[in-house]
This record gives sequence, structure tokens and C-alpha cells, in this order.
Amino acid sequence: MEIISAQNTRVKEWAGLQEKKHRDKTGKYIVEGIHLVQEALLAEAEVEILAYDLDKGMPSELKAHLQAVQGMEVIGVSAAVIAKCSSTNTPQPVFAVVRKEQQGMEGILAKPDSLVVVLDGVQDPGNVGTIIRSADAAGAD
Repeated sequence: MEIISAQNTRVKEWAGLQEKKHRDKTGKYIVEGIHLVQEALLAEAEVEILAYDLDKGMPSELKAHLQAVQGMEVIGVSAAVIAKCSSTNTPQPVFAVVRKEQQGMEGILAKPDSLVVVLDGVQDPGNVGTIIRSADAAGAD
């Protein structure tokens, strides 16, 4: 399947995912770039749509993952579509629409010996990424 027009209804929905209210309402978000899309696929995130730049073709790094993912729609799109759906000044040649994981806090806290990190009143949001990476390295749930 191909989508060329940035005015396409689906493209407008994807572009809306740049806003938090639309991400919360739909339970979906966009990841941009070969590396982040590849990480989403490797993590077995629920990738709904994989869109790639028709002019540049499917990135070779992602080709191996295409057969492994069930239910993922692969769509070739124009550069204009990518630009509309991108949050960066220099859009990447690929993006994915991913469903948010629905696991609640109760599930994590119910696990025996669960390791969690709780943040309260963080002054510098830049520190949150460092805390998340440290928690992940320590095996936090």
C-alpha cells in the first residue's frame, strides 16, 4: 500500500499523535527513525503501522523484521507524509505507529520481588531519562 497525499485521513491521524491528548485518546504513539523502529520491533512492542519513504525504500536494517511481526501494516509514503508526521526538523525515512502497553501499576507491584523506581517532584526533566536508563540497567520492572 502507498500513501502520497499529506491530506490523507490516516496521515492526519498519525500527525495528530504528535500531541499528547491524541496519544492518550488513541492509546498510540509514533517512533521515528531506523534505530527506534528497530528497537520497538526487537522489544516486541505492538507495532501497528510501519511507514517508510517510497523514494528511499525500506531500510535494510528493518527488512529482516518484516516477516517476524504479525498484524503490522507496512505502508510506503511520500516525503511530504513523513514530514507531516515527524517532530524533527530533518525527518527520518521511516516511522512506526505503536500501541501503548496497557500494563498498569497494579500488575507491576503485584509481581513478587518487583523492583520499581518512583519519582516525585523532579526538578529537571532531563534527569528522568538518566533515571529510566539506570533503572533498566538494574533490572527494574
